[in-house]
Amino acid sequence: MSKTDRFETLEISGEPVVELDYQQMSLSVAYGLSGHTLPDGDLYALDKLQSVWDDTVRKRVKQYTNAMIHRSSPMKRRPTEIEPLMVPEGSSEREVTAMTVREMILNKHKPIEAWFETGRGMELMFHESGILMGVLEALMSEDIVGLPIHDALLVPVSEG
Repeated sequence: MSKTDRFETLEISGEPVVELDYQQMSLSVAYGLSGHTLPDGDLYALDKLQSVWDDTVRKRVKQYTNAMIHRSSPMKRRPTEIEPLMVPEGSSEREVTAMTVREMILNKHKPIEAWFETGRGMELMFHESGILMGVLEALMSEDIVGLPIHDALLVPVSEG
């Protein structure tokens, strides 16, 4: 079901729903488990790409970041399932190499570098699911219905 359809058709106890989204969850959990404070702002934002930052660039950086979290060896080229990260240079666009994006991500997240390219992605997903289960249990104890969707919950609008 598309996000639009969810909000147009789903109801809980006769009420429209609102989404409680745990954004940037993997990186947030990695920082927490490592005992480091989260950097301010968007965890996917890379300083060297700020002049071209938009939703498409952010999506690609997020994909690279998650690929690096799940890999068990250093990334040497762009994973085929990730579209090229293109940035304009003058009037033409060029692809930012995987190695460049990799270095930018590792530089931004130096405190949690041990979580990248070490095959620990499933460990983070396990912790994320535990957090989501804890929230669902807390909602249930308050007689609030919550519908989990990946790293978010849908709840009645009056409870959001």
